[in-house]
Formats: sequence, structure tokens, C-alpha cells
Amino acid sequence: LTMKPGEAIRVGNVIVRRTRRGIDALRLSETRAQHLACRDMLTGLFNRRALLDHLHACLATEGRQHLLYMDLDGFKDTNDVYGHGAGDELLREVTRRLNRACPGADMVARVGGDEFAVLLHGAEEGPTELAQSILAQFEAPFIVGGYRVALGISIGIASSATGDSAEELLRRADVAMFAAKAGGKNCARAYDPALDAGREMRKRMEQDLRQAIERREIGIVFQPIVDAGRQRIVCVEALARWSHPDHGAVPPQTFISIAEESGLIVALGRDVLAQACEQARDWTVDLAVNLSPAQFWDRGLCHTIREVLEATGFPAHRLELEITEGYLLRRPDAAGAILDQLRATGIRIVLDDFGTGFASIGYLQRLPFDRIKIDRSFIKDIDEDSGASELARAIVAIGDALRLPVTAEGVETPRQAMVMRQAGCTRLQGWLFGRPMDA
Repeated sequence: LTMKPGEAIRVGNVIVRRTRRGIDALRLSETRAQHLACRDMLTGLFNRRALLDHLHACLATEGRQHLLYMDLDGFKDTNDVYGHGAGDELLREVTRRLNRACPGADMVARVGGDEFAVLLHGAEEGPTELAQSILAQFEAPFIVGGYRVALGISIGIASSATGDSAEELLRRADVAMFAAKAGGKNCARAYDPALDAGREMRKRMEQDLRQAIERREIGIVFQPIVDAGRQRIVCVEALARWSHPDHGAVPPQTFISIAEESGLIVALGRDVLAQACEQARDWTVDLAVNLSPAQFWDRGLCHTIREVLEATGFPAHRLELEITEGYLLRRPDAAGAILDQLRATGIRIVLDDFGTGFASIGYLQRLPFDRIKIDRSFIKDIDEDSGASELARAIVAIGDALRLPVTAEGVETPRQAMVMRQAGCTRLQGWLFGRPMDA
């Protein structure tokens, strides 16, 4: 094939242009791949790999590095209640708020599911001020699907020293973050070497709790619930207790918190329900057992309850499950479907801690509850404050309007019992009638 000189030049130019376009496209593809390799796809922030690479580079230079490691408070519950789509939108809004709070930061990264980090180079007061700025961004509620969601953030702060590795600085910030969570959440805590002992203790407690559940070493106690008129026991509430071989009695709020954070709560809840049903099977009174949010939204809940009832021979009509309102009413349709399934087994549903959440009367009318339980915070001041008595009576009146019998918990004095009985409560529970005791 022969071409004229002009044609050969034109063909050559075409080949050169196409080659250049191919090279440009390849370079663009490589740039895009490098960008994606160091970015979180959902939020657009840098990812854990990029953070560690940048930390390695920064620690090789002069100057002190400050790392803020953060974990969202309440994100898992929100994700369970509203679904993963709402959870993704929450994470994007968290990203926007972090960027507003950290305009001068060297790097803002998402390092895990609901974990974030901020890298700062500067003076000693820099990280503390930045942490307060971040906390301020979380004061306003988040809006998800028309609902207002309160979300907090726990912040751990670690500052580099000579010879530190990126991994060690990250570990220290992580330890400080867990200390912030243990200290009440939605706060900041700077790393201190003494925190390492506490973190190791919590890890050991988690391992011990796992073994205690497997060996059925979690004990059960029962607190009486009496008929308000006759003051005879008509029900008992089962409560979990753990006597650690080294540390003695572990407060329920401590080991239940560990169970929820470690994913052990479903196994713990099943064991508590099974033990309670076994021990109370031959009694003539009802049995009340608490459900945690993680248990309620667990897809296997109804199957688990049926299995326990069948294995223990406990009559379904004598079992009451107590559920806290705040975890149901923000997703009422899904909650109603689960409640219907539970009631179809023959058990009853009690709305626990009534008055402490954000219950809408309309939602309460839609959801199939059998009883409501007034939180003890409305009972404790009745002896000294007449206003407290009126408030407690008003809450009972709401129950009456909903045609739901009411239990008052936390009753410790004869006057409290008299006021709640006169207000219309059908059941009373508290130290006045009996403290938690073994079977």
C-alpha cells in the first residue's frame, strides 16, 4: 500500500493524536484510581489507609502531631430504627459538620463504620479547642426523614512524641476515645498512660462476660409487682445479675453496656429469658422480662421466644416483654409489625419507662401495647413536691385515655403508693413491696 506524502503526514498526525488521547486517558484513569484508593466512597473523606500514610509522612518531619479519634454516640440505634439509607445520610451530614468544625485541619478521615479522625499540626491548645468546636457542631439535632435525631460524638485526643509510629498514635487516640465513651459519651478525653489499664480491663471483662453467658453464670433475681388494691404479688420482673470471680458483683448497667457494644446482648437476653422462664414456670404469677433495642430489632427475636417457651414449658399468656418507648416510636410501622408477631405468640407487651421518651399519643394508639409502665423518675419526688403528684396523675390519665392499665415503678414509701393507687394505677412496683431477690 502506497500513500502520497500528504496522506502519510495526515495519517501520522491521526495516530499521534490518538496515542496522546490514549496516554491522557490512561493517566486520568490512574489518577482516578489513586483518588479512589485513598477516599471513602460514601463521604468523600480520606480513608484509614490515607490517614496512616499521611501520619507516617508527618511523623518523619519536625513538629508535633495531634490526632483526634471519634466515634458517634447512638448511631447504631439510629441505623437500626431508621434503616441503612438514613444511616448513610447521617454519615454524610456528620461529614459536613466535621468539615465546618475543622477548616484548618491537615486531614479529616473516615476510618471505620461510624468512626472518624482529624489530624492537626500545631500548638498544645489546638486539639482541645478543635474538640470543643466539633462537640458544638453536634448540639443541633440531625433531621432524618422528617424526624429529629440526637446524635453525640466521643472524642479521643493523642499527641505524638519522639519516636512514635503512626499505629501507636492511632492506638492511643482510640484508647482515649473509649475512655470518653465510658465517661458519659459526647465528650473529649486526652490520652493518659493510665487509660491503657482501663482498656485492658474492659477487654478482659468482655471475654469474661462471653464465657459467663456460655456457662450460664449470669444469675437472675426477681422483683415483686403487686396489685395496687390488694397489694398481693401478681407479677415478678426478672433482672440479670453477674457475680464476677475477681471483681464481685458487676453493676447491671456496666455489663449490659459491654454486652451491647460487643454484640453479646442477643445471647445474654436469650439466656436471661430462658432462666427466668425455667425458674418461674410453676409459679402462679406473671413474668416480666426486659428487651434491649438490639434484641427487639433482631430478626430472630420471635423465633427465639418461641423456642424458649417451648423448651421451658412456660405458658405464653403469663409472659410480658418490657420495651422502652424511644426505640419504637421513631419507626412505628416496622415496630408495629414486630409487636404484632410477638403478640401472636400469646405474650403481652409492656411499654416501659413511659414519659421519658418522645412518645406521640397518635403513635401509641397505633401500636399494640397491653400495658404501660411509668418511669420511676415521676414517682420519686411525690413525698416532697405536690407538683410531682399532679404530673404523675396526669401520666396515669393518659394511660386511661388509651385504655391501657398502668404500672408505677420505683414506689418506696406508703405515700407514693397511696398517690399512685388513687391516681388509677393497677400495679405497683418498688422497694416498698420487695427488693430484687432470688427465686
